[in-house]
Amino acid sequence: MRTLCRCRWETLAGVLMLVSLSGRLDAQGNRPRPNPALRSLETQVQDAEKAYLTQLGDLAKGYEESGNIEQAEATLKQILKIAPEDDSVKARLKELEGKVFEENQKVIEVDSTKGWTGTGLKVNKGEPVRLQAEGNYKFIVNTELGPDGFSTQDPLRDMGKGINCGGLMGMIYSEPTQRGRPPKPGDPFFIGREAEIKPDADGILFVRLNVPAGSKCIGKVKLNVSGNIAGSGAK
Repeated sequence: MRTLCRCRWETLAGVLMLVSLSGRLDAQGNRPRPNPALRSLETQVQDAEKAYLTQLGDLAKGYEESGNIEQAEATLKQILKIAPEDDSVKARLKELEGKVFEENQKVIEVDSTKGWTGTGLKVNKGEPVRLQAEGNYKFIVNTELGPDGFSTQDPLRDMGKGINCGGLMGMIYSEPTQRGRPPKPGDPFFIGREAEIKPDADGILFVRLNVPAGSKCIGKVKLNVSGNIAGSGAK
Protein backbone atom coordinates (compact mmCIF):
# COMPACT_ATOMS: atom_id res chain seq x y z
CA MET A 1 0.00 0.00 0.00
CA ARG A 2 2.77 2.36 1.00
CA THR A 3 4.55 1.62 -2.27
CA LEU A 4 1.36 2.30 -4.25
CA CYS A 5 0.73 5.62 -2.47
CA ARG A 6 4.30 6.62 -3.00
CA CYS A 7 4.03 5.85 -6.70
CA ARG A 8 0.81 7.83 -6.99
CA TRP A 9 2.43 10.83 -5.19
CA GLU A 10 5.46 10.73 -7.43
CA THR A 11 3.20 10.53 -10.48
CA LEU A 12 1.12 13.53 -9.28
CA ALA A 13 4.23 15.54 -8.51
CA GLY A 14 5.57 14.78 -11.96
CA VAL A 15 2.32 15.91 -13.59
CA LEU A 16 2.31 19.17 -11.60
CA MET A 17 5.90 19.83 -12.59
CA LEU A 18 5.06 19.27 -16.25
CA VAL A 19 2.05 21.62 -16.01
CA SER A 20 4.16 24.28 -14.35
CA LEU A 21 6.91 23.94 -16.95
CA SER A 22 4.34 24.00 -19.73
CA GLY A 23 2.84 27.21 -18.31
CA ARG A 24 6.22 28.85 -18.25
CA LEU A 25 6.93 27.84 -21.81
CA ASP A 26 3.50 29.13 -22.89
CA ALA A 27 4.10 32.41 -21.12
CA GLN A 28 7.45 32.76 -22.81
CA GLY A 29 5.90 31.90 -26.12
CA ASN A 30 3.17 34.54 -25.69
CA ARG A 31 5.62 37.27 -24.69
CA PRO A 32 5.84 39.86 -27.51
CA ARG A 33 9.11 39.88 -29.33
CA PRO A 34 11.14 43.10 -29.44
CA ASN A 35 10.00 45.30 -32.30
CA PRO A 36 13.04 46.50 -34.30
CA ALA A 37 11.10 49.53 -35.59
CA LEU A 38 10.13 50.55 -32.04
CA ARG A 39 13.71 50.16 -30.85
CA SER A 40 14.86 52.36 -33.70
CA LEU A 41 12.35 55.07 -32.74
CA GLU A 42 13.41 54.95 -29.10
CA THR A 43 17.04 55.35 -30.13
CA GLN A 44 16.11 58.31 -32.32
CA VAL A 45 14.29 59.94 -29.39
CA GLN A 46 17.33 59.52 -27.15
CA ASP A 47 19.63 60.94 -29.83
CA ALA A 48 17.29 63.90 -30.43
CA GLU A 49 17.11 64.64 -26.70
CA LYS A 50 20.88 64.48 -26.39
CA ALA A 51 21.31 66.82 -29.38
CA TYR A 52 18.74 69.25 -27.92
CA LEU A 53 20.51 69.32 -24.55
CA THR A 54 23.83 69.95 -26.29
CA GLN A 55 22.27 72.81 -28.23
CA LEU A 56 20.83 74.32 -25.04
CA GLY A 57 24.23 74.04 -23.39
CA ASP A 58 25.84 75.91 -26.28
CA LEU A 59 23.15 78.59 -26.08
CA ALA A 60 23.69 79.03 -22.34
CA LYS A 61 27.43 79.43 -22.90
CA GLY A 62 26.82 81.95 -25.69
CA TYR A 63 24.47 84.02 -23.53
CA GLU A 64 27.00 84.00 -20.71
CA GLU A 65 29.88 85.08 -22.94
CA SER A 66 27.77 87.92 -24.36
CA GLY A 67 27.01 89.15 -20.84
CA ASN A 68 23.35 88.13 -20.82
CA ILE A 69 23.46 86.24 -17.53
CA GLU A 70 19.69 86.26 -17.11
CA GLN A 71 19.13 84.36 -20.38
CA ALA A 72 22.01 82.00 -19.55
CA GLU A 73 20.32 81.12 -16.25
CA ALA A 74 16.95 80.63 -17.96
CA THR A 75 18.53 78.27 -20.52
CA LEU A 76 20.26 76.22 -17.82
CA LYS A 77 16.95 75.90 -15.97
CA GLN A 78 15.41 74.61 -19.20
CA ILE A 79 18.10 71.91 -19.34
CA LEU A 80 17.30 70.87 -15.76
CA LYS A 81 13.64 70.39 -16.68
CA ILE A 82 14.76 67.65 -19.08
CA ALA A 83 17.76 66.35 -17.14
CA PRO A 84 17.08 67.21 -13.46
CA GLU A 85 19.98 65.08 -12.19
CA ASP A 86 22.69 66.86 -14.19
CA ASP A 87 25.04 67.98 -11.39
CA SER A 88 27.33 69.95 -13.72
CA VAL A 89 24.42 72.11 -14.90
CA LYS A 90 23.24 72.59 -11.30
CA ALA A 91 26.72 73.75 -10.28
CA ARG A 92 26.96 76.14 -13.24
CA LEU A 93 23.54 77.62 -12.50
CA LYS A 94 24.47 78.17 -8.85
CA GLU A 95 27.69 79.87 -9.94
CA LEU A 96 25.83 82.20 -12.31
CA GLU A 97 23.21 83.03 -9.70
CA GLY A 98 26.00 84.08 -7.33
CA LYS A 99 27.76 86.06 -10.02
CA VAL A 100 25.05 88.73 -10.18
CA PHE A 101 25.68 89.58 -6.51
CA GLU A 102 29.38 90.10 -7.20
CA GLU A 103 29.07 92.14 -10.38
CA ASN A 104 26.02 94.29 -9.62
CA GLN A 105 26.46 96.26 -6.39
CA LYS A 106 25.51 99.71 -5.14
CA VAL A 107 26.32 101.41 -1.83
CA ILE A 108 23.68 103.61 -0.19
CA GLU A 109 24.05 105.87 2.87
CA VAL A 110 21.03 105.75 5.18
CA ASP A 111 20.71 108.99 7.17
CA SER A 112 19.25 108.28 10.61
CA THR A 113 17.67 111.76 10.75
CA LYS A 114 15.45 111.11 7.72
CA GLY A 115 12.32 109.07 7.12
CA TRP A 116 11.72 106.79 4.16
CA THR A 117 14.41 107.46 1.55
CA GLY A 118 14.42 106.24 -2.03
CA THR A 119 17.55 104.36 -3.06
CA GLY A 120 17.01 104.98 -6.78
CA LEU A 121 17.31 101.23 -7.34
CA LYS A 122 14.65 99.29 -9.22
CA VAL A 123 13.92 95.72 -8.20
CA ASN A 124 11.87 93.07 -9.97
CA LYS A 125 9.27 90.69 -8.64
CA GLY A 126 10.74 87.35 -7.56
CA GLU A 127 14.35 88.24 -8.45
CA PRO A 128 16.68 88.02 -5.43
CA VAL A 129 18.35 91.08 -3.94
CA ARG A 130 20.95 90.98 -1.17
CA LEU A 131 21.20 93.74 1.45
CA GLN A 132 24.16 94.12 3.83
CA ALA A 133 24.43 97.00 6.33
CA GLU A 134 27.16 98.26 8.64
CA GLY A 135 27.75 101.20 10.94
CA ASN A 136 26.23 102.66 14.10
CA TYR A 137 24.12 105.65 15.02
CA LYS A 138 22.73 107.26 18.17
CA PHE A 139 19.04 107.04 18.91
CA ILE A 140 17.61 109.33 21.61
CA VAL A 141 13.94 109.56 22.53
CA ASN A 142 12.21 111.53 25.27
CA THR A 143 8.51 111.04 24.67
CA GLU A 144 5.58 110.47 26.98
CA LEU A 145 3.86 107.20 26.12
CA GLY A 146 0.74 105.33 27.11
CA PRO A 147 0.31 101.56 27.62
CA ASP A 148 0.08 101.00 23.85
CA GLY A 149 3.61 102.27 23.24
CA PHE A 150 4.60 103.60 19.83
CA SER A 151 2.05 103.48 17.03
CA THR A 152 2.47 101.18 14.03
CA GLN A 153 -0.78 102.12 12.27
CA ASP A 154 0.73 104.21 9.46
CA PRO A 155 3.80 102.54 7.88
CA LEU A 156 4.81 105.81 6.21
CA ARG A 157 5.05 107.81 9.45
CA ASP A 158 4.99 105.37 12.35
CA MET A 159 7.27 102.53 13.32
CA GLY A 160 7.30 99.36 11.26
CA LYS A 161 5.03 96.67 12.66
CA GLY A 162 6.87 93.57 13.89
CA ILE A 163 10.30 95.08 13.13
CA ASN A 164 13.02 95.62 15.73
CA CYS A 165 12.98 99.09 17.24
CA GLY A 166 15.88 101.03 15.71
CA GLY A 167 16.51 98.36 13.07
CA LEU A 168 17.07 99.05 9.39
CA MET A 169 14.00 98.26 7.29
CA GLY A 170 12.97 98.43 3.67
CA MET A 171 9.87 98.88 1.54
CA ILE A 172 9.11 98.48 -2.16
CA TYR A 173 7.21 101.30 -3.82
CA SER A 174 5.43 100.26 -6.99
CA GLU A 175 6.17 102.42 -10.02
CA PRO A 176 3.54 104.77 -11.50
CA THR A 177 1.38 103.07 -14.11
CA GLN A 178 0.72 104.33 -17.63
CA ARG A 179 -2.78 105.29 -16.51
CA GLY A 180 -1.31 107.73 -14.02
CA ARG A 181 -1.94 105.62 -10.94
CA PRO A 182 0.35 106.90 -8.12
CA PRO A 183 3.06 104.69 -6.59
CA LYS A 184 1.80 102.31 -3.92
CA PRO A 185 3.92 101.37 -0.89
CA GLY A 186 4.32 97.74 0.01
CA ASP A 187 4.67 96.31 3.52
CA PRO A 188 7.85 97.21 5.47
CA PHE A 189 10.35 94.37 5.95
CA PHE A 190 13.30 93.94 8.30
CA ILE A 191 16.81 94.26 6.87
CA GLY A 192 19.01 94.49 9.95
CA ARG A 193 22.66 93.73 9.25
CA GLU A 194 21.90 91.34 6.41
CA ALA A 195 18.92 90.11 4.44
CA GLU A 196 18.11 88.55 1.08
CA ILE A 197 14.72 89.31 -0.41
CA LYS A 198 12.60 88.28 -3.38
CA PRO A 199 10.31 91.27 -3.92
CA ASP A 200 6.57 90.68 -4.15
CA ALA A 201 6.29 93.29 -6.90
CA ASP A 202 8.33 95.42 -9.29
CA GLY A 203 9.24 98.80 -7.84
CA ILE A 204 11.78 101.09 -6.21
CA LEU A 205 13.56 100.15 -2.99
CA PHE A 206 13.09 102.58 -0.09
CA VAL A 207 14.90 102.29 3.26
CA ARG A 208 14.60 103.78 6.73
CA LEU A 209 15.69 103.21 10.31
CA ASN A 210 12.78 102.07 12.44
CA VAL A 211 12.66 104.90 14.99
CA PRO A 212 9.55 106.62 16.38
CA ALA A 213 8.47 110.07 15.29
CA GLY A 214 9.93 112.82 17.46
CA SER A 215 13.12 110.91 18.30
CA LYS A 216 16.57 112.43 17.86
CA CYS A 217 19.08 110.44 15.81
CA ILE A 218 22.72 111.12 14.97
CA GLY A 219 24.77 109.23 12.37
CA LYS A 220 24.47 107.19 9.20
CA VAL A 221 24.39 103.53 8.23
CA LYS A 222 26.01 102.21 5.06
CA LEU A 223 23.95 99.77 3.02
CA ASN A 224 25.35 97.57 0.24
CA VAL A 225 22.67 96.46 -2.22
CA SER A 226 23.56 93.73 -4.73
CA GLY A 227 21.95 91.32 -7.13
CA ASN A 228 19.05 91.90 -9.48
CA ILE A 229 18.90 95.69 -9.31
CA ALA A 230 18.87 98.48 -11.88
CA GLY A 231 19.61 102.17 -11.53
CA SER A 232 22.47 104.39 -10.47
CA GLY A 233 21.43 104.58 -6.82
CA ALA A 234 20.55 107.56 -4.63
CA LYS A 235 22.80 110.60 -4.88
